[in-house]
Amino acid sequence: MILDSQISKPIIFSGIQPSGILHLGNYLGAIKNWIFLQNSNNYNCFFSIADLHSLTTLENTSIKENSYIVLALLISAGLSEEKSNIFLQSSVQAHSELNWILSCFTQIGWLNRMTQYKDKSQKDKDKSNSGLYFYPILQASDILLYNTDIVPVGQDQVQHIELTRDIASKFNSIYGNIFKLPSPQVISDSKIMSLKDSNKKMSKSDLSNDSKILLTDSNDLIFNKIKKAKTGSFLPKNLEELKENNDLMNLVNIYTLISNCNKQEVYDIFLTNNFSTIKTILADIIITEIEPIRKKYTELIHIENRQKLENILNYKINDIKTLSNNKLNQVKQVIGF
Repeated sequence: MILDSQISKPIIFSGIQPSGILHLGNYLGAIKNWIFLQNSNNYNCFFSIADLHSLTTLENTSIKENSYIVLALLISAGLSEEKSNIFLQSSVQAHSELNWILSCFTQIGWLNRMTQYKDKSQKDKDKSNSGLYFYPILQASDILLYNTDIVPVGQDQVQHIELTRDIASKFNSIYGNIFKLPSPQVISDSKIMSLKDSNKKMSKSDLSNDSKILLTDSNDLIFNKIKKAKTGSFLPKNLEELKENNDLMNLVNIYTLISNCNKQEVYDIFLTNNFSTIKTILADIIITEIEPIRKKYTELIHIENRQKLENILNYKINDIKTLSNNKLNQVKQVIGF
């Protein structure tokens, strides 16, 4: 049950698409921070498995199975249905209904400025589906339904939160103070890049298995992937040379985020050891972090545990629906529906 004392805390909302096995970039870029926020007991956290958003990828034909996979990994990593509000986006109808209402208050020019749409559609703009174009409005609906105060995001998502604020402000200017204006919380300025190409983010869709470390990878597989990771052709002699080596800086960022060491400590490790030693140290620390997650996930994802996963999704669903419907009904009332 979502208690009044929880609602009085600042509300955090975030979501993740169920598009397959999560990787180290997902974990360090979002999930580890979610767990920290949840365990701080300073916030009322809402975390959505954004299956409606995943429809923008038309080849995704296993949304339900992928939702189970993502949920099992989130729970295995440390999210708790008791401490947080974890739910399947499509199970809360208010998200879709508010999406349509807000689309009528969103200027086309605002959407045309969204750089993520431009990046994702540039391969073949004419064949890109309209869901990809309107994606930021559904994201705004997700956020605004829960009177969200803070949205933890990467730097590349800040523009979407700014759009959410623009949409909410326009609606409020017409109908009064209905929506709270959320603020972005930039998780880290360090992106986790591909182990094979430091110009690209680590991605589930990358065809090269060696480019990413999955949260389900075995210890040996993690070690071998780090061993084969690009580092540049020579060891840096000083900090300036290290920072100019994008491949090696990617490993620095991974080590920093997973160890919680400060950057200077990590720089010292990378400047006083050879490539082989650096990779062994890094692989060991990743394995220490990932192995417990993988073991718990392997048990939780078994078919006989599907009811357990359903129970987690349903644990607070009635309260979540009540909160979202309250906001939707407030919107509908001032509009005149």
